Amino acid sequence: MSSRSAWQPSKQSINISYLGSVPPGWTIGRLKYSLSINPSHKECGAVPSGTKVPFFAMESIGDDGALKIEAEKSFEEASKAYTYFKNDDVIIAKVTPCFENGKGALVKGLEGGYGFGTTELVVLRASEKLNAKFLYYISLSNEVRHGGTAFMTGAGGLKRVPDDFYLNLVWPLPSISEQIKIVGFLNNEIEKIDALIERQERLVELLNEKRLEVIRHAITKGIDPDVRLKESRIQWIGKVPEGWAVKQLKWITPIKRGASPRPIDDPIYFDDENGEYAWVRISDVTSSNIYLEQTEQKLSALGASLSVKLEPGKLFLSIAGSVGKPCIAKIKACIHDGFVYFPKFNGNNMWLYYMFETKLPFGGLGKMGTQLNLNTDTIGSIYVPMPPENEIEKIISHIEEKFAKFNMLISKSNKSIELLKEHRSSLISAAVTGKIDVREVA
Repeated sequence: MSSRSAWQPSKQSINISYLGSVPPGWTIGRLKYSLSINPSHKECGAVPSGTKVPFFAMESIGDDGALKIEAEKSFEEASKAYTYFKNDDVIIAKVTPCFENGKGALVKGLEGGYGFGTTELVVLRASEKLNAKFLYYISLSNEVRHGGTAFMTGAGGLKRVPDDFYLNLVWPLPSISEQIKIVGFLNNEIEKIDALIERQERLVELLNEKRLEVIRHAITKGIDPDVRLKESRIQWIGKVPEGWAVKQLKWITPIKRGASPRPIDDPIYFDDENGEYAWVRISDVTSSNIYLEQTEQKLSALGASLSVKLEPGKLFLSIAGSVGKPCIAKIKACIHDGFVYFPKFNGNNMWLYYMFETKLPFGGLGKMGTQLNLNTDTIGSIYVPMPPENEIEKIISHIEEKFAKFNMLISKSNKSIELLKEHRSSLISAAVTGKIDVREVA
């Protein structure tokens, strides 16, 4: 039999509707007979007062299943309110979209052997019938991720997979020795796939760096290679062409802040069916590229009257969450006080967009990320280069022409990454459900 050939159905094979044919010799039953769920921290026994333990937020779980320790809590605090787990437990995000995106990990390398995490994690512990890494691969399978999504409960945007989904899930298991062989096969194959994904992701990073370099040069030096330059005396700008002005942004346009109706969770301020103005959240901007074309919510007329209305074509900038992220509205939108806008900027908005996109104007204002403190005064104090208006249009056209080439290459790499991830998921599903025989390879 080929090392990756499909299992040949036989009279002993059993068919499960969502798994298809199960190989002969594999036992079938509910997972609750092969694992325990959400173990208690009481198994640690007496813990000395003041003992520090690692704590993991949802963001601490990498896309590669690695855990990144970002905080510590006292055992007393953690044991009262958070989810307990130890080495070799499998943790899985309960909530959407983290669950669908495969957020989860096989816990390894915890100093002291255990830790705590957000309550939005479910903890699965394999019994002697189940290899821990095999259980982790089951948790990553398409059948679990798609099936769990169908069982999600809860209203609104934040839905959760109930714990009973795992306990009642009917799953076929081979012997422990065969589980170990399958794990060995998957470890080897996934290492290769992940190396290819990493290579493509690095290529995307390099292309983005090159793209930003194109912007940086164009908005500070122009596109005429023979132009004479003069000192701007501004560090991030350096020399600029003669004939260009360098001004603080506040002398070009006022900088205004958005506003929110309060309390923001009052449903009276929202009308997703008939609302005229979209309600812009940080997540909406983070998921957008240059233009904001849709949001998850709309404001009612009352809600919009208590916010700041932007018409299509207006530029705004985040000063919280994804700090320093510019966006141009393509729809009628309302922004809260985590954004600023530029009501009297009469030039091409793409000029300011490209400047903010480089993040260079924020140099010296603080550390990039959520710790960067931006407000109307700090944004207004930024010096920006301003060419003559006709030259601005030529520079923007030049940038867009260059971008078309970069975007094509980035799109190809992102498509490759997407296909590799799909292949990885399909391979895991096929191996843990017996659709491929990996014994010879292992």
